[in-house]
Amino acid sequence: MIGNYFFRVCQYSHALGAYKHAVLCFKACEPELACTYSNLGAVYWASGQADNAISFLQKALDIFELNLVMDGNNPNECLAVASTLFQMGLCKSILKEHKEAMALLKRCQKIQGRILGPMDVQVGRTLDAIGKVYYMKEEFLSALHCHEEARRIKSATPGNETAVAISMLNIAAVHRATKNWNVAISNYTRAMYLQKSELVRCRNQKGRPVARAAQEVGETLTLMGDLHLQIDKQEQAERLYKEAALVYREAVLGENPASQEELRTKIMKQ
Repeated sequence: MIGNYFFRVCQYSHALGAYKHAVLCFKACEPELACTYSNLGAVYWASGQADNAISFLQKALDIFELNLVMDGNNPNECLAVASTLFQMGLCKSILKEHKEAMALLKRCQKIQGRILGPMDVQVGRTLDAIGKVYYMKEEFLSALHCHEEARRIKSATPGNETAVAISMLNIAAVHRATKNWNVAISNYTRAMYLQKSELVRCRNQKGRPVARAAQEVGETLTLMGDLHLQIDKQEQAERLYKEAALVYREAVLGENPASQEELRTKIMKQ
């Protein structure tokens, strides 16, 4: 639990220390040890050490599968296995081992679909990850199909606007790569409006983190600025960059109401 706290606040060295200490508390092949190895893998993955992450995730997967088989259960009907496969797939994609990444992610998707149903948000998240692997392989049509299906799945459940925005950003990236500029801009814009709605909700509800929502809006505005610059629309690009700078500043300021109100006023004038 201490490691989880430090992981959530991105203090990875402290999280790593807590999880390594936890390893000493469990016997070999205990399910709890598998969870700890999985947590270690997540920390290494989040801190950019994909090779180390895969090593610990493989250990976690081996223990999960061994315990399930010994208990007479099917490893392909376990969400803990699916979660580990998902993380391993992401690590393999970072290392550009596309074939292995695709196999892991597709196995994860099958397990999730079998247990949670084909329209669960987690299935959509995995489809987005598969789409990114296709994107890296420059198989853009397959990538687009995955991201569109992910968006459809996520949109079917209310309250998933942030997750839907991620799929739209992925769709926009594919259209940008294939030089479908207007469609790319349209999807970036739709994603940005969803993100701005979330930012407004965070501003209006005490206790909701403003910084992360503001950062996401800033990132999308920057992507839109880059695209407009790419197609020689410098004036629009400059406007988007200026707005992004203001929103990024709000992300840094966090929960300061007075400063946020000043920034909102400036943004509305852009």
